Amino acid sequence: MNRHSLLKKISGFLKMRSCANFLVFAYSMFWFGCTPGGNPISGTGSQAGNARIACIVYNDDGTPASGAAVIMRTHDYTADTGSSLKKISSSMRDTRTDSRGIFYIDSVDTGNYCIEVNDRNSHALLLTCAINKSDTLVRFPKATLVPTGSIKVNVGLKPESVGGLYLQIYGLERLGRYDNETREIVIDDIPSGSYTLKMVASNDDYRPVEVKNVVVDSSEFVAIDTIDFLHQSQWKYSRKLYFNTARSGADVTGMVKDFPLLVRLDKNNFNFDQASANGSDLRFTKNTTALPYKIELWDAANLTALVRVKIDTIFGNDSSNFITMYWGNTVASDSSNSAAVFDTASGFQGVWHLNENEKTIEDATANGFDGLKTGSPKRVAGTFGYAQHFNGSGDYIEMGNVCNPDTGSFTVGGWIRKTGGKKIQTIISKSIGGPATASYGWLFQVGSDGAVGIFMATADSSWGGTGTFVLNSSIMLTDSGWHHVAVVVNRSSSSDCHVYIDGVDVSSYPAGGEIEKLGKVVNTSPLRIGADANGNCMWNGSLDEIFIINRVQSADYIKLLYKNQSPEDKLLVHGKTVDISAQN
Repeated sequence: MNRHSLLKKISGFLKMRSCANFLVFAYSMFWFGCTPGGNPISGTGSQAGNARIACIVYNDDGTPASGAAVIMRTHDYTADTGSSLKKISSSMRDTRTDSRGIFYIDSVDTGNYCIEVNDRNSHALLLTCAINKSDTLVRFPKATLVPTGSIKVNVGLKPESVGGLYLQIYGLERLGRYDNETREIVIDDIPSGSYTLKMVASNDDYRPVEVKNVVVDSSEFVAIDTIDFLHQSQWKYSRKLYFNTARSGADVTGMVKDFPLLVRLDKNNFNFDQASANGSDLRFTKNTTALPYKIELWDAANLTALVRVKIDTIFGNDSSNFITMYWGNTVASDSSNSAAVFDTASGFQGVWHLNENEKTIEDATANGFDGLKTGSPKRVAGTFGYAQHFNGSGDYIEMGNVCNPDTGSFTVGGWIRKTGGKKIQTIISKSIGGPATASYGWLFQVGSDGAVGIFMATADSSWGGTGTFVLNSSIMLTDSGWHHVAVVVNRSSSSDCHVYIDGVDVSSYPAGGEIEKLGKVVNTSPLRIGADANGNCMWNGSLDEIFIINRVQSADYIKLLYKNQSPEDKLLVHGKTVDISAQN
């Protein structure tokens, strides 16, 4: 229809209808042909700042959404936190729909915009559009207000140095504030849409943190995974470390608590140039909680490091749980803390990594049961890091009169490499060895036949009699390779005591004697690694990572130790390195 024909039709129509009816007709003609999806309609020869945006909005019951607030912001706009003076831009427009639910925004500059229409009664919609220089009119198809949603972000404990902590939404006039009691930030009344969130601190020393592709649906309450603002705003790099306890990994089914995770870093999985020279900027977190860790070895020159991290819970038959490792902060101080990893509150009585060249062998726990080398134990390569080699003739490490279990249960173990012949060799003991006596104590050994076993006595008796307890492995170690061995002594039942080799229960039942009939396992003999207190049955070979825990550790715990510390490490899976500073 050409312009002349259209005018004739309108003129004829006016003869039959009132002026008011004509306005309704003209309004209908205006909305006919609106482009769906918010795509702009190209104009002819418009200049910047001369575009018009228009839309008609309805309530969800079909009535016009009159008096609804209309807020237009650029797509990269964020609400003012009040920490600085923010300029009012010509691209920021606030208006309302008229009685028919229509709004117009005139003289809009070129750019990308978000337009929120909100009835302030928990119903809203979000429109987006791009204005080009050639656009004169952007007409949205009719739109309907729908129930709004909410966003909740768990932030965790906020350090005082951060100052105020806020959550912004790009393109919306929204600002959420940190709640000191809930440690969360909540923003309500958000239109359905996909958003990028920005968390900012009033202290400019903290870099903003963004979370992209957050989808809010109508009437939905979206809980965002915890944002570790402290580390993401201060550190440059991060990586997720996953625990694979499924069959393809460590293959354990039960839950393991208070686990000292071993993290190996080398040239194949870590860029040492991105971290501090001594690894002091290394951090580990679970959600926002900083995890205790200890750098056991950091050798940037040879591109290798060993780190222990205390994990409160590792779930069985799972591969989705993870912690996050951070590095790349030149001003971060060293937070390495061995006593926090091998916490006495978690039952650790003594942990000896045996990686020293010096005469003193340090205990990694707060107990400080350090040992002194006697003879000439030498540092050698271990299953990871270093170990101590004993010559079987005068070499041992003595810690003094410590680690009497009394009537308590305990777990003892470590890595062993036996190179001697068919003879009894002591791994660790608090005993003079020999026949069972009231002051015998306990002794962990490899027998002349290669059986791994525990001997305990609190009475003058023959082995297997009342007041004694003996439990050996059902398989024998006859090779000279590395093996992980452990014994669990459960004072409540002999059948609940176990011997493990390489993570497998190899207990030989029935045990000799009854653990329930033992008295107090206490004596004044020194605790020694590599020999008994009389200097007999010395170890010939290497020992590494000897530990004593005053707890009954589960089969899954022992298996995880073996799987995690073995050269192939079936437990830990390294995720990709993320450059946080580039993302934010």
